[in-house]
Amino acid sequence: DGGDTWQNTYTSMVSKGQDMVDCMALLKPDAMVGHWEFTLGEERVKAIVETLGFPFLAQNVRDTEWNEPAFEPTAMIERGGVKIAVIGQAFP
Repeated sequence: DGGDTWQNTYTSMVSKGQDMVDCMALLKPDAMVGHWEFTLGEERVKAIVETLGFPFLAQNVRDTEWNEPAFEPTAMIERGGVKIAVIGQAFP
């Protein structure tokens, strides 16, 4: 998933993104990158990410307490014998 998934619809605003998180659970993406998801706020994004069954990638997002990476930076996926690197570059 390329991000921009959890926000900007009426239902996602009412559910704080949960409607789209539930859809993504059914679709089972290999990974996703963050972008407008951060409009939900730091605590909500962290709570959602903890429940995902796939990596949420954002190599350039640091936590505010220790300045350490807040999310996984990359994921390596193999399809048809080909390795595919996914790099999370977010705009929080």
